[in-house]
This record gives sequence, structure tokens and C-alpha cells, in this order.
Amino acid sequence: MAYMMAMQGAAKLTVDDVLRFVFPVDVAVNNARSGTIDKQGWQSIFNAINMLEELIRMRVCNDEDNMIDDLQQTVIAILERARSKGTKALYPNEITALMDLRAVYADVLAGLTHSQYYDAEASVERRLRRVLGQKPPKGVHIIEES
Repeated sequence: MAYMMAMQGAAKLTVDDVLRFVFPVDVAVNNARSGTIDKQGWQSIFNAINMLEELIRMRVCNDEDNMIDDLQQTVIAILERARSKGTKALYPNEITALMDLRAVYADVLAGLTHSQYYDAEASVERRLRRVLGQKPPKGVHIIEES
């Protein structure tokens, strides 16, 4: 039994695994484009961004073009505009950024092992629990979609 678990940890995610993990992000991006995204959709986008950020921390992939920070700023701008003006419409560059997120997330996941994915997922969960349990440092935005 232990060798089976070790083999699965070392095995790459299958195409079905990648599709299963990317599907909620795909739906969320499409809903954002049409102005029908809900809290669950934003959560899927946040999860993908957080996973990519953690995989960068783990040095599984890199962020040479600062995509993660740009995505975070894009999402903050979208949500702040929705809150202040009541609009869910996105600018073309925001749509492009979300579509790029979906593509990059799928590409990165396609090269991961089960172990890398689940290690990153556990680390994100721990970090979120820690951050949500304390006052955020200056410059950190905690975004909650209502």
C-alpha cells in the first residue's frame, strides 16, 4: 500500500485531473466575461491565483513577468469597481488577464505531480487560515466578494 501512495505522489497529474481542477476557473472566467460571476466564481479565481503563487514559492514554476501581482491588482480593481459603481462589466485588459490566468493555470498543472499539487494546496490552506486569523499587514488586501 505504501508503494502505491508513493507512486501516486510521484505521478504527474492526468489530463482528467487537470481538467477537473481547471474547470471551475474556466466557468468563473466565462461568467466574469458575461457579467454573471458570483461569489463561488471569484473563489475559484482566487484559488487559482493562490495556487500559482504557492507553486512559485515552491519553485515549481516562476513568475518572470510578474503575472501574479498583476492578476491580484486586476481582481482588486474589478471588485472595487463593482462595489463602488455596482457594475460587473470588465475592461478588455481585465478579460485578457483572466483568460491568461486560466491558460497559465492549466499549463502549470499539466506539469505537476500529485504530490506537488497537494503540497501546494495544503500550504495555501494553512497560509489562508493564518492570514484570516490575524490583522492583515499594511498593503495587504483581504478581498471578500459579497
